[in-house]
Amino acid sequence: MAGEAAFERVLREVADLISQRGEVSLLWQDLVCPLRKAIHFDCLAYGLHDSHQNVMRMNWIETGERHDPAEARDLPLDDSFAGWVWQTQQPLVLNDVGAETRFHPATSILMKHGIRSYCIVPLTTARAPLGALGFGSKRKNTFVATDLKILNQVA
Repeated sequence: MAGEAAFERVLREVADLISQRGEVSLLWQDLVCPLRKAIHFDCLAYGLHDSHQNVMRMNWIETGERHDPAEARDLPLDDSFAGWVWQTQQPLVLNDVGAETRFHPATSILMKHGIRSYCIVPLTTARAPLGALGFGSKRKNTFVATDLKILNQVA
């Protein structure tokens, strides 16, 4: 991305979308376009913590289209990147998903969709941690420090 001014423009565009949208699933689909101006990604995933079942409810969006709802799934906290990020409130960057040995169910899902690198950040409000927001790429070693800065701001 070209400079701090471009970064600020993307954040303003994202903030405008957030303030205009009431339905969460539509918001994520709308965020794909402005975020792609700043970061390369092929898949956006968001996981929200379900406190009743103590799982991460995962949803996937690829190339702006929502997957079949049957593919949305619940993953135990200990079996998902989103669960780890939600619990620790720390971002996680995987430069090579295929080399990752933790979180086998989540790794399998990413590999099934051809995702080779993945960046996931905590999704948190001023009141509470909600879940995690992840970005996947079909290329290895996609995400760099400036990407992480943008994604943390968005989340």
